[in-house]
Amino acid sequence: MSDITQSLLPKLHLAKDREQYCHAFELDSHLLESLSRRHILLLDTSVWIRLSDQRDEIASRVVDKLLRLKDAEKVFCPLAPSTIWELRKQSDVSLFRTAELMENLSENVTFRSLEQLFDLEVDSFLHYLLTGKFKPLSLAQKFGPVMSYLAPGYRLDGSTSELPHINSLIHSSIRSIRLSTFVRMLGDKSSPSFPDRYDMASVSKRRRDHAGNSIDLARRFETEIIAKNIVIPLFNKKRLAMNVKDQLRIVSKLDTLPKSRRYGSAIEHILRFTPAISASVEVFTISGLDVTRKNSQNDFFDRDLLIYAISYSGTFAAIDKWIASLVSLSKKGSYPAFYVFANSLEALDRQLDLIH
Repeated sequence: MSDITQSLLPKLHLAKDREQYCHAFELDSHLLESLSRRHILLLDTSVWIRLSDQRDEIASRVVDKLLRLKDAEKVFCPLAPSTIWELRKQSDVSLFRTAELMENLSENVTFRSLEQLFDLEVDSFLHYLLTGKFKPLSLAQKFGPVMSYLAPGYRLDGSTSELPHINSLIHSSIRSIRLSTFVRMLGDKSSPSFPDRYDMASVSKRRRDHAGNSIDLARRFETEIIAKNIVIPLFNKKRLAMNVKDQLRIVSKLDTLPKSRRYGSAIEHILRFTPAISASVEVFTISGLDVTRKNSQNDFFDRDLLIYAISYSGTFAAIDKWIASLVSLSKKGSYPAFYVFANSLEALDRQLDLIH
């Protein structure tokens, strides 16, 4: 019987394109309503580890305050793909202790991947072009349950009406999986290989060759890369999926967008409506000017996390010196939801006292 049942079990496929999945990873409506009233506090992996170890009085005090504020529905500390990847580099007791604290303070909520945010931001901008009304991304669009860091949705291939109870159990299990359960399933040191989507060292060298020490030229160089590799392909993909009337309206509207006096392009105007894409330009600009950095996992994760911090966090806490140096270089005041930065546990402790 078990062999027959096993052969009938559907297979899970994570899917990145909406056309490929039937079930979206979404947060419960009651949790979303609660999160909408809370302060967003993004923590770097180094902060998570120090808090979970609780080897000093300040770490214990901060954890106690965070737990009380979370239980009072005043804050939540969302995860991010980079913090989950770095968590999965750990092993043994440290892995599970850190995972349990992260799960508790995050409410098992994570930022969606940058690719998902980029896609949604372009959707939002196209909607603005068609309607004249701009709608920033909602909490449900920015955040999802822990599995949403991998993909926006999934499908079950081979599901059968003969086993509806099995299908229902599988859906429930997938949607409700906890971070601590997830890392136990994967085991020690399960972090995937270094992402190869961005050759940071070679791109940074080309930027420095082109821009010298000019941060303005470096920012323009990075803007062109983002436009070519992300914005234009997404625009074209989504435009081609529209009816002819809407396609013509989009093209017409794009022609009327304000253009940079210096460069004659509209990308600078578009970036005003796409916080994560805009933050990517800024982060890769300021990090690329640092001649000491090379291709490394830690640098990749730090860059990604800083994009979330600049675009969508309320308070960002990190005790990494390189992240602190990047924050000091970033162009403050240019983003819809810039962050308060705490560069030590003492600074984070003081910031928590301001949350009521």
